[in-house]
Amino acid sequence: MPKFSYLVNRLNIVDLDLLEHSGSKRIRTDEDIIKILGLSAQELYDSPQKAKKNKYVWSIRDVKHFPSGVAAMSEIVLFKLIKSLTEKEGVIVTRNTTEEGISRTHPPSADAIAHIIVHMGRHLVAIENVHQITNSDAWKTNFYNISNKASTNNGYCSYLDFEDKPSADEIFKEFSLFEKITRLKIALRLPNPEWNMATKALYEKLKKGNIREYMQDMKSPTGLSKEITELPYASLAMAQLGYKDGTVTLEGVKDGKLDKKITGAKAEIRHIDMEKSLTSSMLNSTGNSQLRAVQAICENLEQVDNENNK
Repeated sequence: MPKFSYLVNRLNIVDLDLLEHSGSKRIRTDEDIIKILGLSAQELYDSPQKAKKNKYVWSIRDVKHFPSGVAAMSEIVLFKLIKSLTEKEGVIVTRNTTEEGISRTHPPSADAIAHIIVHMGRHLVAIENVHQITNSDAWKTNFYNISNKASTNNGYCSYLDFEDKPSADEIFKEFSLFEKITRLKIALRLPNPEWNMATKALYEKLKKGNIREYMQDMKSPTGLSKEITELPYASLAMAQLGYKDGTVTLEGVKDGKLDKKITGAKAEIRHIDMEKSLTSSMLNSTGNSQLRAVQAICENLEQVDNENNK
């Protein structure tokens, strides 16, 4: 039987331009994050999506908050991200015949449901690996739409964003294959709440300078430093933790030839030692069954890069 699997993302806080948005509050605390997630579970903030023949709506529902010490040592938020079918174009059945047309449903039928767990202590996110949802980035776009509307409509000038957290060695594995790095392109976001020894100095500079996002395009024809104490390494370490926007581009010399590599685009996929359909059913329930499933996922999630964050 297949095991339960999930994608690992990092929760990032993105600030909007005060000159373009009327909100005056910034999302900064865990209380703000939990509030926004709770507010997002309203039809008002649902996000429509139009495909070639069908129309869908994405929703957040059933947000549940577990205080510290219940599901894990830190606070945990569990919610459902739902993709629902609202219109389907094709052959429809009329009173006397069949014909080409559009079938509409209200309330809409849930096409797919993914449970999402937010570990507030580390701002790590576990997204249930449901193929109809995680087979493309549409879920991230629609989560952004929902989060953005919920936050800005409630006076915030920030929104919540999920960023792919690469597997533990992905970015540095590519980094190590280059004999010389001549260019590094990367967009970083201020770490909160997690950093490690390789990123500490860079984190403190960003925090002291009140820098929320840091766009970098480093170049050196003789090769950028690969020392652990220098900026290129620290930037890659921060991206490895998931505090980034998009991918990382490396250019340089590999195996004696010029090469270019784009990495960091895929989230790490992890598994727990529980059967997939049973775990989904437990998450969809209430009481002790749901709690046991959340605890099992949180225990696994807490192992992500844990050895690097001592």
